[in-house]
Amino acid sequence: MQAEEQAGAVSSDQATEENTQASNAPATTDAEADVLTRESVSQMLEDERKKWQSRFDKVLAEKTAEENKTLTIEQRIQQMEQERKSERLDWTRKEARAVAQIDSELEAAVMAYASGDAEKIASGATALRAIIDGKISDYKTKIDELEKQVKYTGKPPAGGGDLGGRALTLSEFDKLTAKERAAFMSGGGTLKD
Repeated sequence: MQAEEQAGAVSSDQATEENTQASNAPATTDAEADVLTRESVSQMLEDERKKWQSRFDKVLAEKTAEENKTLTIEQRIQQMEQERKSERLDWTRKEARAVAQIDSELEAAVMAYASGDAEKIASGATALRAIIDGKISDYKTKIDELEKQVKYTGKPPAGGGDLGGRALTLSEFDKLTAKERAAFMSGGGTLKD
């Protein structure tokens, strides 16, 4: 029993000594702890994000490699043909856009309207309506200006560019750009053999 009392006294002495040491340790303020936490938290989050992103990329690469292994030759050929078709359509779309001189705003509106998403269809339709209304307004303004010119001068407005009113051979006409051809024809130009 005396041994138990001595062991209890020793343990209470140790606990008192540990409490004294803990109270004598230099105290860190809450502000210092917050600064350390704020600095390290962003670094820790970035490290975790990189770790999980690399794991995700690795799993995605393994999945893609496994899918490519399981594709039959016919499936792979079909996949490649679809990729080529998509590339050809993109190229054709870009080329046609350049020739038709379609601006990116109109193209974006048309593509949104043609998409499979209901919200994009609605926003595309709204954008198309705004573009069309803007063009109508521009044309009305131009027509009003031309009507005023005819009213005040008594002469019809001059035709388009320097090609208007002339006669060209078919070979000369073929050498013109699309814009020049349109100006030539709208200006009353004629073709001869």
